[in-house]
Amino acid sequence: MRSIKWKLIAMYLGLVLIVMIVSGTYILLSLRNIEIDKSRAQLESYAEKINEQVVESVGEENFQTELMKTVTNAVGIQGNILDANGDTIASTTELKAPYPTYTDQAIIAAMNGMTSFSSGKRSTDSLGLLKEWMSYAMPAQADEDGRSYIVYTRLDAGDMQDSLNQTTQTIVAAVAIALFLAAIMGYVFAQTLTGPILALTKGAKSLAEGGGLNQSLKVRSSDEIGQLTSSFNYMASELTKNMSEISREKNRLEILLHNMSDGVFSFSKDGDLMIANAAAAEMLGVEEMTMDFSQFIRAYDINSSVYLDMGNE
Repeated sequence: MRSIKWKLIAMYLGLVLIVMIVSGTYILLSLRNIEIDKSRAQLESYAEKINEQVVESVGEENFQTELMKTVTNAVGIQGNILDANGDTIASTTELKAPYPTYTDQAIIAAMNGMTSFSSGKRSTDSLGLLKEWMSYAMPAQADEDGRSYIVYTRLDAGDMQDSLNQTTQTIVAAVAIALFLAAIMGYVFAQTLTGPILALTKGAKSLAEGGGLNQSLKVRSSDEIGQLTSSFNYMASELTKNMSEISREKNRLEILLHNMSDGVFSFSKDGDLMIANAAAAEMLGVEEMTMDFSQFIRAYDINSSVYLDMGNE
């Protein structure tokens, strides 16, 4: 991923993904807490109704009959009455004994005189199927003989979990759609940034190779990239003027050298021939001068006192 365009797209997608994951997680946790609070309120309301209409109103021998008459507004809630030892003596899941036996931390807390709510407890239902339950237990006392009982209600959490799973699937689908749209928008966004930069890169490379002096890039915006493009166009224009001036000066120098009556040779610091005018070639009796400086002084036995060594300068 060497292109800045793909880096920008990857960063954009990463940002969208992080935001969607964080927001989706927050939504799921919020929904779960709302559902748990709602279920707790339903369980507590049903337990209070059982306490008022059954435990405090009738004798223990009529608990089962009156318990079956209690109605809750929520679907799937089970109601139970346990004695002080935690044994079930009435239940909405069975019409007669033997009743289900429950082992729940909420019951233990109620046996110690405290109301308790628990969620995520796994146990079997009346058909032997393993389910996840939310339960509520509260201590109760009969008005007639003062005996202690425990009202225990529980609710199948499967419906809540199914609802959360559907919400999770919806969020995952939303994340996928958001990433797809973000990829398109990120590509367009990155293209608007990297397009002018790529044009500048090609233009600079063309200048470095000695061409493209007359090029003028289109300024597409007034931001920093647009200002950089304007500066590049100005630089190319100034280079064109400077190169034209240098070319004119070179032509003048060549005209002067070739029209001089004196022979002139010019060598580089490495000894390579750079300039030899027509008068010099005529004096030496050659059509074209091809020798370097070392060959030149040896071929014509030139004494070192007749030339000036400028050294590295």
